[in-house]
Amino acid sequence: MYESPKRIFEDPNIHQLLAFYKGIPAGSVEVIISKETADIDGLVVDENFQKKGKGSMLQKFVMEKYDNKTIILVADGEDTPREMYRE
Repeated sequence: MYESPKRIFEDPNIHQLLAFYKGIPAGSVEVIISKETADIDGLVVDENFQKKGKGSMLQKFVMEKYDNKTIILVADGEDTPREMYRE
């Protein structure tokens, strides 16, 4: 299902996070909030900034910020664990 960028931006249950490396945007993630869960979706780290811990940092931030919720890492059917964690 396609969601317009404006709807995602305006939805109070979707939080968009941006990670920086030395002042440069390096990665991002969307966190979809529900009553009991926080879903990590669309986690992306620019290939120029991989292997610097940005993906792990984003995941850790979500786990700490939403420590009262079950954290779910959303993966596309085409993602393999190696692709997901090749930071």
